[in-house]
Amino acid sequence: MTRETTACSEVHSSRPAAWWAVAVCLTVVLGVRSTGAQVFRPDDPIGVDPDRLDMPAPEPREISEYFNAWIHIVGDPGSYEGKAANVNTLGDVPSSSWYEPRHYWHRMTPEELRRGPNEGDGPDAAGTWHVTRAQLDEETVRIEMVDVRGDAYVLTLDPMGHIELVSGAAFISARLLHAMGYNVPESFIVRFPRERLRPSPDAVLDAAGGRDALTARSLDALLVHAARYDDGTFRGLARSMPDGETVGPFQYYGTRPDDGNDIIPHEARRELRGLRVAAAWINWTRVSSHTTLDVVVREEGREFVRHYLSNLGGTLGAGPGGPKHRWEGFEYLVDGSAILKRTATLGAVGSEWATIDYTDYPALGRIEAEHFRPQRWRPVYPNPAFRRLDAADAFWAAKQIASFSDDDLRAVIGSADYSDAAVVERLTDVLRARRDRISQAFLPYGGGIDRFDVQSGFLTFVDLTVRHGLVRGDRLRHVIWRSFDNISGMDGRILVADQIRGPRLVVPPSDSDMLVAEIRTPGGGSTRVYLRTEGGEREVVGVERRGASEGMP
Repeated sequence: MTRETTACSEVHSSRPAAWWAVAVCLTVVLGVRSTGAQVFRPDDPIGVDPDRLDMPAPEPREISEYFNAWIHIVGDPGSYEGKAANVNTLGDVPSSSWYEPRHYWHRMTPEELRRGPNEGDGPDAAGTWHVTRAQLDEETVRIEMVDVRGDAYVLTLDPMGHIELVSGAAFISARLLHAMGYNVPESFIVRFPRERLRPSPDAVLDAAGGRDALTARSLDALLVHAARYDDGTFRGLARSMPDGETVGPFQYYGTRPDDGNDIIPHEARRELRGLRVAAAWINWTRVSSHTTLDVVVREEGREFVRHYLSNLGGTLGAGPGGPKHRWEGFEYLVDGSAILKRTATLGAVGSEWATIDYTDYPALGRIEAEHFRPQRWRPVYPNPAFRRLDAADAFWAAKQIASFSDDDLRAVIGSADYSDAAVVERLTDVLRARRDRISQAFLPYGGGIDRFDVQSGFLTFVDLTVRHGLVRGDRLRHVIWRSFDNISGMDGRILVADQIRGPRLVVPPSDSDMLVAEIRTPGGGSTRVYLRTEGGEREVVGVERRGASEGMP
């Protein structure tokens, strides 16, 4: 534990603690510097965000989805402007209650990718499932039930005429987001006969007119809206609730005032800003606070909130009660610029999405890659964190998405138990092509290089644009080495100026405690890499990227 995190723990050894003290501790640890302070502190780069301090549990809350949509459509509720505020000196997101670095940094095996967040084996496959609550939500049947072992699940059934659509989309997206580092609940594909479902004595049916008692007859009437296989069995996604106390959703802006660990505005968090790129990849158009979950967990004597992405049935080609609407992903629900284009051109421009020819697979819905442009992709309504995505945020997300190989995608998609092998191949092709479009759009930022290390007197790196086939071979790069003053933040004299083609360069000899290498790629931006001496050896302590554009359209 670092000096700062130890101090933070001491401040909060008794509860309740002063939340202003948490702000001071977290600000110090996350590297927000005061004027005249060191540029790099001794414990940089920070690998763990100390936002899991022992805190009183927030009060449960509900957020109206309709009100939430309205305030996002008519305005921008976020107030933070500027670069992401929760990154370390390498430009990456530390481990936190929001995010855990996974596949890009620690390559997962095919089995780990297929398993995703799951630790258990899902609902008991033989015993009765006792239904406690059921509803029809946008033509999709959702059932809360408990299996014979007492484990609770939310069961989402595939909509009529589209067996495997919603369950497959949610299952796959949960595994891709988990591998990227996000928290998602455990989820399982289940196939079962009607006889397995039995209403509990106090089961309720949520209907448009209010709540009624759920009976076997009313459950049968509800299940008419769900798809069945030819043998009469149903298929769905069983999602387990995370261990802990659910305290409602989180917003994509501001902070939660009754959570002492939540001090960084959500629109300033790189993992939430970068989620726009991940959402574009998996076509998660209905991402909102309605698809999030805050859970109070207890670990090692501490109580804190962990933040989840949940309810992923609206991803890939799935929409409300069937395939996505044709416009989803191309424009907002209320999109003034698109409306003006259609009006000014009498409909000739602004509705290109209306003529896209989708492959006719009921299990796929509407998702394709030919017309996909990641910079132009839109959720159903604006998102404050997504609005603030900049080139650095997009690069951070894109390098993770690019790390999924074709075999990785096939392993994840193949684990969704589609009955038609052609669906697996088609969806693999689509996600691969969308992945490649994202790589082309965002990986070249700063020259497209990452994973810096010092080995045997060389500074090594990986050229992601070469690794992922965006350019051929190693490009010519210009390198300038300088000494660096960590107190003033000023570059010193030039030590070496050179040109390189390979993914490594010689670290020049110098008495300076810190060096900086500026690596310039013609036409592709530049990256500054900071080295310091630690134990007689040089190590990478900081990375700064610059490109032709710092913002996003």
